[in-house]
Amino acid sequence: MKIGVQMAFLSLSILSANDYHTLLNKALNRSVALQISQTKQQQISLNGEIAVRYENPKVELEIANFINVSSNGMEMINEVGVRTGVSQKLLLPVVKKDMNALSIRKISVANQNHNILKSEFIYKFTMSYLDYKHTLHRQTLLTDLVMFSDEALENIMLRYQHGAIAKSKYLESKQQHTQMLNSIYTLKREIVQKRSDFLIFANLDSRTVIDTTYSIRLEEGKKEHQLIKLKEQEEALSHAKLKLLSHSIQTVELFSEIEKEPNEDIFHVGISISIPIFNDKEQEKQLAKIELTNHKLERNNQKRILKTTLNQLYDRQKQIELMRENHTTILTQEDELLGMYQQSYNLAKVNLSKFQNSRQKMIKIKEQIALLDADYEKNILKINYLRGVYSE
Repeated sequence: MKIGVQMAFLSLSILSANDYHTLLNKALNRSVALQISQTKQQQISLNGEIAVRYENPKVELEIANFINVSSNGMEMINEVGVRTGVSQKLLLPVVKKDMNALSIRKISVANQNHNILKSEFIYKFTMSYLDYKHTLHRQTLLTDLVMFSDEALENIMLRYQHGAIAKSKYLESKQQHTQMLNSIYTLKREIVQKRSDFLIFANLDSRTVIDTTYSIRLEEGKKEHQLIKLKEQEEALSHAKLKLLSHSIQTVELFSEIEKEPNEDIFHVGISISIPIFNDKEQEKQLAKIELTNHKLERNNQKRILKTTLNQLYDRQKQIELMRENHTTILTQEDELLGMYQQSYNLAKVNLSKFQNSRQKMIKIKEQIALLDADYEKNILKINYLRGVYSE
């Protein structure tokens, strides 16, 4: 009855567990840093609209007092005159087009920075998930080994009670069993810490049930790391800055005015244009060119670093696969040897020392395989990350 209740509870926990993708979507939606990053794109867009919006027209009003003196100088006639003027500053159409293009490039850079932040978040989230998952796996492994150790210790105790082995051998086996239990307790504390670290980073509720069955797979297809894309967008932004700076004249001012004088009315219409006698943008152009050159250098250097790093990770992946294959072969052989030792030990044809040494060796091999499994998935995660898989 008790076993049935435990199985039902376990089944319920599995059904209510959140899988990797569900947890990731929740974490992405709750990330404050990503939310703030998205608003920056809107801020840049609004600043771009501010840069090209029309300025309010200027209105001037002037009242003049005209004093006319008669020919004999004795009579003075006061008359009032009025002057009204309106002026409007305008961007040249080609300049406005280039300013809009510059704004679009700035938004693209902001969007790319957001993609980098998102990619890094997914990478760190997945790395923390894997840490928790493989720590749990190690606990399962050690729990199975403890059950095996319990049976072996019980067998040794019966032999000791019947005088078949010395007390020192029994105490030695009991001590090894206690050390294994201590390892389980230490691992449980580590699991609590790994779980806490994962939930805090992902901003998830402490009661969240985590499904740890997800496995990382090497993604196929040609992709590019987000840093390379960022450098490309920054180059395009520098080009847009240079193009805007190439305009010697960016604005014109239209004006009109009406002068109403006592004897006549005058209407003026004109345009005000800056005369580019002095090159007041030369330094800005040089700065933009330096910035463009630096972005090209950074992009090429980043490509070289990524290529070297990825080649190292691919080589490491092959080494891990070979090591795991070798350990699995050794484990199969040791398992067979342990079974032979156990059978011989039960028939009193082999001593306790050989049996226990074989058992300890098998435990270490399984632990090494578990560590290789963790290393294998983390290495795949790094490859996927550097190839830009987690950007969408």
